[in-house]
Amino acid sequence: MHLVLTYDGSNVRIYKNGSLSYSSSHTGTIAPNNANLKFGREEMYGDWFLGFLDEIRIYDSVGSAGWIATEYNNQDDPDSFYSVSSANRVFSPSFNDFKYFKEITIDSTKVNGTGSHVNFPVLINITDSDLNDTEVQPNGEDIAFTDFNTWLDHEIELFNQTYNNTHAHLVAWVRIPSLSTSEDTIIRMYYGNSTMEAQEYPRGVWGSNYRGVWHLKEDPADPAPQFQDSTLNNNNGTAVGLISPNQVDGKIDGSIEFDDLNNRCVNVSHHSSLQMSFDISLSAWVKTTDTDTDAEVIVAKWGDPILQRNYWLGKLNENDLVFFVNDTENVKVNLNLINDGDWHYIVGVADSSNNLLRLYIDGLERNNNYYTGTSKTGTSDLHIGRSPSVLWQEWNGIIDEVRVSNIARSDGWSATEYNNQNDPDSFYSIGINHPSNADDFKYYKEIVIDHTKIPGLGYYANFPVLINITDSDLHNVDDVQLDGDDIAFSKSNEWLDHEIELFDQTYDGTHAHLVAWVRIPKLSTSIDTIIRMYYGNPSMSSQENSTEVWDNNYMGVWHLSESSGLAQDSTSYGEAGAVSMVTQGMNGQIDGAYDFNLDEMVNVGDPSDGHLDFGTGSFTISYWLNVDQDTAAPQTPIWKGGEATDVTGYSLVTSTNGTLMKPVISDGVGNQVNNEFSISLDSWTHIVTVIDRNNDLIKSYKSGLQVDSDSISSVGSISNSYDLQFSHGTYDFDGLLDEVRISNIIRSADWIVTEYNNQYDPDNFYSVGSEQSINKTMYSQLQVNAIDLYGNSIPNVNISMNNDNYVNLFKSGIANANGSVVFTNITQLKYNFTVTMDSNISPIYTVTINETSKAILINETFQILTLTCNVSRNIFSIEDVDGVPLDSGWIIVGNNSVDLQNCTINASGKATFRWLNTTGYNYTVWYRDDNYNSGEEISLASGDILTQGSQIDLIVNLTTVNFTVWTKDGSQTVSGVKLLLNSTNPDGAVINLTTDSGGKATFRWVNSSWRGNYSLSLSFYEDLKSFNISGVSTNLKKYVNFSIKANISYDIRFEMTSSQVEEYTTEIVSLNPVDYIKVDWGSQLKLRGLFNVTKAEGAPDLLGPRYADLMSYQITNTLTDITVKSGTMPEEEGNVGRHYTYIDTDELESNAIYWVTISAYKSGFTIPSDLTLVLNILENELILNQSQNDDSVQTVYWLESVNMSVKPYGKISESFTSEDNIIKSVDHRFNFSIPDISTDWNLSQINFNIYN
Repeated sequence: MHLVLTYDGSNVRIYKNGSLSYSSSHTGTIAPNNANLKFGREEMYGDWFLGFLDEIRIYDSVGSAGWIATEYNNQDDPDSFYSVSSANRVFSPSFNDFKYFKEITIDSTKVNGTGSHVNFPVLINITDSDLNDTEVQPNGEDIAFTDFNTWLDHEIELFNQTYNNTHAHLVAWVRIPSLSTSEDTIIRMYYGNSTMEAQEYPRGVWGSNYRGVWHLKEDPADPAPQFQDSTLNNNNGTAVGLISPNQVDGKIDGSIEFDDLNNRCVNVSHHSSLQMSFDISLSAWVKTTDTDTDAEVIVAKWGDPILQRNYWLGKLNENDLVFFVNDTENVKVNLNLINDGDWHYIVGVADSSNNLLRLYIDGLERNNNYYTGTSKTGTSDLHIGRSPSVLWQEWNGIIDEVRVSNIARSDGWSATEYNNQNDPDSFYSIGINHPSNADDFKYYKEIVIDHTKIPGLGYYANFPVLINITDSDLHNVDDVQLDGDDIAFSKSNEWLDHEIELFDQTYDGTHAHLVAWVRIPKLSTSIDTIIRMYYGNPSMSSQENSTEVWDNNYMGVWHLSESSGLAQDSTSYGEAGAVSMVTQGMNGQIDGAYDFNLDEMVNVGDPSDGHLDFGTGSFTISYWLNVDQDTAAPQTPIWKGGEATDVTGYSLVTSTNGTLMKPVISDGVGNQVNNEFSISLDSWTHIVTVIDRNNDLIKSYKSGLQVDSDSISSVGSISNSYDLQFSHGTYDFDGLLDEVRISNIIRSADWIVTEYNNQYDPDNFYSVGSEQSINKTMYSQLQVNAIDLYGNSIPNVNISMNNDNYVNLFKSGIANANGSVVFTNITQLKYNFTVTMDSNISPIYTVTINETSKAILINETFQILTLTCNVSRNIFSIEDVDGVPLDSGWIIVGNNSVDLQNCTINASGKATFRWLNTTGYNYTVWYRDDNYNSGEEISLASGDILTQGSQIDLIVNLTTVNFTVWTKDGSQTVSGVKLLLNSTNPDGAVINLTTDSGGKATFRWVNSSWRGNYSLSLSFYEDLKSFNISGVSTNLKKYVNFSIKANISYDIRFEMTSSQVEEYTTEIVSLNPVDYIKVDWGSQLKLRGLFNVTKAEGAPDLLGPRYADLMSYQITNTLTDITVKSGTMPEEEGNVGRHYTYIDTDELESNAIYWVTISAYKSGFTIPSDLTLVLNILENELILNQSQNDDSVQTVYWLESVNMSVKPYGKISESFTSEDNIIKSVDHRFNFSIPDISTDWNLSQINFNIYN
């Protein structure tokens, strides 16, 4: 109750709920006083108020009656006081506000369905090294997405910038306005602005059809409500009984684990947005192994009265996963599809338009059932993980990403959600950014560095990678400069420093040879590093930056690749060596090398700044060495003193025969240390010596592996004034030397192995992609809408784009249900457009309904074009005599000369005709029930279409009759009974119906006002049975005549008892090898089957007299439970009743296990599931026969134990097991005798033959 008291000096007024309730005259003033202001208690008499108080206000002025009424209206019912428009972003940054962007290409082959999905929330789940950069805000607020025209709403579920040493982890949801099923969708992710506000807008991601979206990533121990609803409805959830350990790793990010022991749940308070009466979609990721009999809820909300389900998704018992609506209407699937301990995506859909309930597992519809179209609603809370009103229905497992929508999600939408969320890496590809000025080049290639060749943890900073390739594209003298000046390298958005050691464009007749060193800022040990090589600019200056390749830890790098002149140092020190008599330009390990003989040397000198003297500091020397021969004296390939105890310095010395290498350091005062290891003559060896002063060790590495280590704790400073020399005069070096490097740090063992792997076998260190063009062309995304003259969309028309003179077709597409086609990657030019429509009755007529008179400029990033077509639409609405919409049939519409359109009547009795906007059309309504004999159809109505754009309402002479067949005593219904309905009218039509598992059959045909007189007979396993029918005949008869006027139901009882019916039941329980049938991938498997419907008169060598009409097979991957292949099995020529098929295993995955299920069908009879085999596509080739008949002898062998069990026909059931081995060249037969069988049955044995 809202109360207001006012006093204006002359009147006291009291208002109740906005209206004046009391008024009295009163004069005088209210004297000031020192009494306390109290709420809920009167001061003088101490009277207490019993009740609730809220929103107390005191004014020093008198509010008008209008003001008071307005306050009441606003506060009592705010929802009706105002309306809230759809969400809009209030900020719109410029592309220039960001430093970087990446293109994300969504693979259209992973987008199921037709046309485009509108406002689809795509999951972007990536680990990215560029987002690990400090230029990106640590909370990801400067991450934004665009479709090149507008900023896309997005929600960041997770941004962990320090996911590991090299990469950040981003989990985001991005609303894609139009996600195409036919063409790749390209968006961009922008980032890199340290000061901007948050760019995410979650409410915009989840449109009005989403009533609740809970990522379940929050900690249950946080203040309530803990679990945030990402939609604009704010249906946040509160943890009930949940604690922090219940938050576990999920399918997407975080999730909640339930255990069916503590009555836990996430409670979402009732809100009108969660009440859904018609279309409903529920979805969640779950993980469980539960098999008990309890009902367990994933998500549910009750309707009124209490305990009647508005919607309910969960496990019903030990067998079924069920989606309920409207209390009892449901669709179920086998629980085995999800209780294997793996993550599974479950979607329940209530589709009121098509009167269907659908249940999807992992993107595939697994079952459907009838839905009345309306569900009960109520005011209960929504629960995740437990029933809202029934205790102890807690889920036993993990739940993630729960969504509730008031729309019937399509097959394509559900499958696309699964594809995106199950394997986001394959759903899209993330482009490596072009750095600035990349379009100065014509081409680029991606180079992927294999992280498995890089040992260790984390990453290596500033690692110089060798790129040593021969390449045909670099051979192109028209595009690439002769000296390679226009070759450059990048990683993501950054140019990389590089040095070209060799570029020989005319290496051979077809290829160029490039040897380059590229500095990688972070070379990852756990994720492949991707760089790009750019080229193709005949006029640019050199892109090399040689000295920056070698960071400050390198004291000298000598490639020794020169063919003459000085031995250049590539570091910033530039300590070039003087060459004395050495043969240069020889073939080396990397590129060129120096060949030393006696009395030849390279003298680098002793730099004045002492950077080659390390005192008591650590350093590393690496080089490639090839010793020519035994010179009967030590050889010194690298020397700076140290060869004797009284000579300070360091050197690398061989043994006298050249087969041992001995790194040496000496402090010149008697302390000298060396270690030695073997090398081979006339062979290239990578050698690294590490002086580790931290641990007082000298360590030697050969070909990447450590081979020796000695203590140097006694050695003091080794600084000296000797020149650094390659080959020293005292002990001349005879051999080849390549790639000498000296560093002032301790190189780790993993760094050294990585250097060796890269330089020894560069081809296996990375892979080089194909040439790609850098395209400067501007592109658009274009949506073309086709509408008729009345503004209605026109689906299924062909919309084509041509260049501006109609010479060449550019693109074309078929309009979706909304009359739209979306074209992507459109070059911004002028185009003409044509819209055509086809008839759907042979011969096909095509008419042009729109052709633009002049070219239209397409120049916006996203552009919408609407074409009005010369088309009108007529809608037919058809009901039967009971007022029930005609649920099937078709309407043929034409003109006086030809038929044009076959218009299907949908389940709501509606059909739509679209064609040119002219007069002179006529129509005929046709109907044929699914059970009606082939070729028998009736015309229900006909007439002329007199007005374009009108609705035509028709009532036709049809009605519905429901039959239920019972046993004689009425104790049970009977399935598989054939009802033969013969029309006694002149046309003599025959209708065949077969009762379902509940003994029911539905007859939908003409009523008595028009040929509605029938005779009925019953056939059970092809015997006519006597029966009576309620309200028509009380005596048992084999034929009954009756007339049908309107909707009615009949109960039929026929002459057989329950026990007699039981004898007609056949079930083959299993016929399964215990071990797998193992088959070579690439071989062929032959399946053969012979199944018969049982009857006493069967021939003695058969299981029964009636062969199956049809046999089919289905191959299912046991890991994913996805059907990968299925089909019918044709009958084998010359073998009556035997069906077969071939399975080519090269269509399957190798090293995988499949279920192969064979099923049989016989019209008018109920046949159970027949045969299931397990195939392991792995080892032996096999042709398998399940039949009495032999095939030719095979040339392969199968050695496996086989276990089979059979449940026989009739009342008595026994199981028999036999185990044996199938040996080479032996015909094995496993017989399962069933002796205790009624003499009325012919079955004596089942044979399962496998022939070698």
